[in-house]
Amino acid sequence: VLTSEHPGFYDTEYRKRRRMIADKAFEFRFGDRLPHIDYTEDEHSIWKLVYECLRPAARQFAVPQYNQIVDEMEQSFGFGADRIPQLQQVSDYLESKTGFTLRPVSGLLPAREFLAGLALRVVHSKPNLRHG
Repeated sequence: VLTSEHPGFYDTEYRKRRRMIADKAFEFRFGDRLPHIDYTEDEHSIWKLVYECLRPAARQFAVPQYNQIVDEMEQSFGFGADRIPQLQQVSDYLESKTGFTLRPVSGLLPAREFLAGLALRVVHSKPNLRHG
């Protein structure tokens, strides 16, 4: 649910796109492959901007294990600034390294549900970008 304070509240195209991606997440069932999202060039541009700003900060301030995993994902399947990675790629990689998998969600979860997922080695992830 978007409130009128949200930057995308009055953007009908953004709201339609957000709903389409949320529907894919909502339709996901345990055992399914994670939904493939055909991200737009605008979405990839936002990802690139954010990635290029945050990656140097992570190299400086994040724990070494985080940087090691991101470096390995960059080498393994091309995780990086140029394209938004598909959840399935990230999930497969994380499962092979940590036993954790991703599960798409269409919105915010109650803390209890989110934490229960972590106990089961599941990280809930929302597959859309915020309004640019």
